[in-house]
Amino acid sequence: MPEIGEEIVGAYLKECLHCDFVEYNYDLGSKQAECDVVGAALADKTVYFCEVATHTRGFLYVDPRTRKPANYERLTKKFANAIKFARQQFPDFRHEFMFWSPIVRTSRAGAKNNTMTDLNRLVADFKQTENAEIKLTINGEYAAKLNELRKVALAKTGDSPFSILRFLQIEENLKRFLTK
Repeated sequence: MPEIGEEIVGAYLKECLHCDFVEYNYDLGSKQAECDVVGAALADKTVYFCEVATHTRGFLYVDPRTRKPANYERLTKKFANAIKFARQQFPDFRHEFMFWSPIVRTSRAGAKNNTMTDLNRLVADFKQTENAEIKLTINGEYAAKLNELRKVALAKTGDSPFSILRFLQIEENLKRFLTK
């Protein structure tokens, strides 16, 4: 069962990007390599590989041995696996790689560790070394995607296989009802 952040991404892929299928914790075929959410839109031959970090106080991966930030290292490994898999298994598809996290903080100038710097470095490095674009769905962009899901939820009248979409549907319809 996906965690709530993964379900948000899955619902967005299915409802807003019109993916024909969405899979969670997708096995990429090599040791301990998985992708949080994968979706495929067959009509336009696009496959989406999404890494999701639902950290509500700010995104941060920490190396369990050293207790030091490991954002860049961990995401580099994840996206390298996803890119290799995408190119091998979906050679005739367009590949989109995304990182989703609701809150990513920028540290003060001169800080030893800066999460936003890590993400920007990741994007630049993969563009240069793999000719692959990693789209950051963070902060305001994340909020915008949630608002797109709210609009979809409000337009739907029936149940949804996505509990997050059903929640948004209830919430939006309740707001509408209470303002009458």
